[in-house]
Amino acid sequence: MTRFRTCLLAMLLWGVCDVSIAEPPAITGLYPAGVQQRQTVTITLIGKPGTAPLETWTSRDDVVLSETNKPDEWMLTTSKTASPGLCWVRFFNAEGASPLKSIAIGQLPEINEAEPNDEWTAAHEMPNLPVTVNGQLIKSGDVDTCAVNLEAGQTLIASVDAHRTLASPMDPVMQLLSPRGFVIEQNDDHHGNDPRIVFTAPQPGTYSVRMFAFPSAPNSTIAFSGAPTYVYRLTLTTGPFVNHVVPLALGDASRLTAPLVRGWNLPDEPIRLSVDHNRLRSSPTLPVPTSLVLDRLPRVDHPALSEDVISAETESAALTVPVSVTGTIKQPEETDVYTFTGKQNQTLVISADAHAFDSRLDPLLKVFGPDDKLLKEADDQSAGDNDAHLTVTLPTDGTYRIKLRDRFGHGDEWSVYLLSIVEEVPRYELTLPADPLTLDAGKPAEKPFTINVTVNRIGGFDKEITLRLHGLPEGVSVAEMTSHPSGDTSKSVQFKLEAPADVRFSGPLRVLGTVETGESVVATAAVPVEGLHIDSIWLTIVPPKASK
Repeated sequence: MTRFRTCLLAMLLWGVCDVSIAEPPAITGLYPAGVQQRQTVTITLIGKPGTAPLETWTSRDDVVLSETNKPDEWMLTTSKTASPGLCWVRFFNAEGASPLKSIAIGQLPEINEAEPNDEWTAAHEMPNLPVTVNGQLIKSGDVDTCAVNLEAGQTLIASVDAHRTLASPMDPVMQLLSPRGFVIEQNDDHHGNDPRIVFTAPQPGTYSVRMFAFPSAPNSTIAFSGAPTYVYRLTLTTGPFVNHVVPLALGDASRLTAPLVRGWNLPDEPIRLSVDHNRLRSSPTLPVPTSLVLDRLPRVDHPALSEDVISAETESAALTVPVSVTGTIKQPEETDVYTFTGKQNQTLVISADAHAFDSRLDPLLKVFGPDDKLLKEADDQSAGDNDAHLTVTLPTDGTYRIKLRDRFGHGDEWSVYLLSIVEEVPRYELTLPADPLTLDAGKPAEKPFTINVTVNRIGGFDKEITLRLHGLPEGVSVAEMTSHPSGDTSKSVQFKLEAPADVRFSGPLRVLGTVETGESVVATAAVPVEGLHIDSIWLTIVPPKASK
């Protein structure tokens, strides 16, 4: 459960203040954007902190932000039990709230980059590995360079987290320079917009890792870009680093055998993903570094298997629906084949996901009927999503085949995918706005303030849904709403709010949808990391505009 960090639970009442100069926080970034487990670091707020007092909210109990004597500096502390991963942070005051910002909890020792380091001859030396370097490409034309000493045969992993997990508005590029200053490797878009280089040194020497960036939203600029919000975390290690886990879904089979990992410099003894199945909201963790967003691993209520376990030496692997299978297109032009037994008029959802797991695979999915004729195929879901999903109603009883390959015939040991086959079940999802909302207290009833909830009905879901808004302060009430199977409310509903002129509030609200049988669904809102969500929306109730 999310909590406030300054003895704030749900409602804030502010006294009379000079609202003529009051302004909400306009925080656009944090630096550094992370901390090592069980450590404390001073972070700087990028942007404007707004009018004091400034409060904080975090999504995790083991992460605490504390004030200092400077309004734009806060102390970030993680507890002794803090696990690696992401934490969501929001700053707010009586006038409003900032968008969500992410903070990374890391496992390695951390340092901040030291300028000047634009030239490879003036690189910031990293005498000890592993390390996570917190940096900023702070102005146009900025270049950051780190120097690392490698022995012959050592494998260096240099991996950046910036745009994908920190929402830094940059498209970073990373280069590896030889001891003589020549570029020997370059990478930009490995996991999302962020780069990674894996390099085995052919000879001993001091190698340089160089970083620069372009805007993540392309414009007419052709020079290297930079800004205070161009924040990144660069992991440099010659030790263990995880690329992905097997299986890629957390399911029934995972309860018996925890997923294994694949990567570089791994020890002889197996490394396994740790999952606390007794805690519904617990995040998976690994004992070694990774850039994989572990919270993206789906939790399923059916077997989650590996192709190595089920295929054996047969030409195709027989599956029992429902199932999820983790596989790899290991060679160029390779095709993986699976079979399953289906029934006439059975409707199945078949998907091949790779993008969420930072796989370089572009899946092409084909389903063949018992007569060996192509029944349906799927390629990209959208312009920005290369994964393949399809829904198919089986025409007859019999054995069906699935063929899966890369769209362009590529393949290697890192081209992993998660194939899922499940029966289509009628269900629904509720979605909230991602940005914080502000309500003027005392607003006239003829100009109602609304909170929109999007209703996504899946698989022909045709039941009435009762929606309730939870977390409002005393004095503010709102009627429950109903989403009907047809008509305008089938796709969205609006809560209409009014607040008395004397109410002040800033906090999270939750929306629950319930059907007649009693099952409930919690509405979610998007966060800055693709594929992840939070189960609340933020509302601030401010003084009436007429009093300003």
